[in-house]
Parts: sequence; structure tokens; C-alpha cells
Amino acid sequence: MVMKALFFDTCAIIKYWIDEPGRDVVRWLCEPETKVLLGLSFSTSEQVEKEFSVVIDRKAKNNEISEKYASAIKDRAKPYFDSVFHVRDSKPLPKFKFGKDTDENEIITKYGLKPDKDIGDAKIISCVINYLRFLGGSSLPHVVTSDQKFQNVIIGEGYKIIDPEKSTKKEIEQYLLSL
Repeated sequence: MVMKALFFDTCAIIKYWIDEPGRDVVRWLCEPETKVLLGLSFSTSEQVEKEFSVVIDRKAKNNEISEKYASAIKDRAKPYFDSVFHVRDSKPLPKFKFGKDTDENEIITKYGLKPDKDIGDAKIISCVINYLRFLGGSSLPHVVTSDQKFQNVIIGEGYKIIDPEKSTKKEIEQYLLSL
């Protein structure tokens, strides 16, 4: 069985902790049995980890969750970023023999993104490209996200999407087993 790399965007990791559409799919993907049966490896970026805390704080500020619950989520999530989601860009870039590393400014220019608004997404996409570029074929990284704008750029870069709000567990399982 080929290992399949899944890169989790901020909105997907939020679904692990907050009850919103797609939560059941994200939680199912993260179950040890699912990871083993489907041959899954998870990654994320420092930018996602930073955005995660900002989103949780915003949900508390907007009274979507309590301050106490927000604090508990952030405390409990810290080890998950290391042991489950594996933050990739906290380490030096792997050696790239052909071409050059992609930075967020290239992504902003290429896709006409707004530097002040979309820099976070551009940093995340750069992480996907720079740290997972050695994978291809059946191991082509898939990005787990429900963010449509982000999806368009990821697809433009040649990666596949798993949208936990639009796909069922069964559909995802069948698709991943077919790779």
C-alpha cells in the first residue's frame, strides 16, 4: 500500500475541535484505524497553527464558543500539531535539486491574490509545494480544506482536494483506496 499524504488547512483542523459541517469526516480521517487502513500521513504548516489560535479566539469573541472552551481547545491542540498533524515548515526545507523554492509572493502574483488579505493562504500553499513536492503518483498530496478560494489555488498547483463538507466518509475511503 502506498502512503497518501494529506495536508490539513486551518478550516479542516478547526473542524476537528468545533462542531460544524464536515467535523465527522475530519474526525474519521484522524482516527488511528482510518490512518492505518488507508495509509495516511498528515501534514500542516506553521501558518495553519498560527491561524488556528486566531480563529478559535475569534469564535470566542463572537460568542460562538465560551472563552473557557476556547482556552481548553488551544491547550489540547498544541500536542496534536506535533503528533497528529506534523507541522512541516518548522524545519529547514528539504534539498530541492531541480528548480527553486516557491515563496508566498510568487503565489500571490501568480493567482492575483491580495497581499494584505491572502498572505496567510499564500504561505500555506508555499509550504505544501516546498515540503511535499517530492511526492507524486499515488502519493500525490491532497489538501483537506473547505475553503473554496484556497481550493482553486491548490488545484491550480496540481494537487487534489478533499472537502470534508462535500464528501462522505465512504466516498473518501473508496477514492483513497483506489489510488
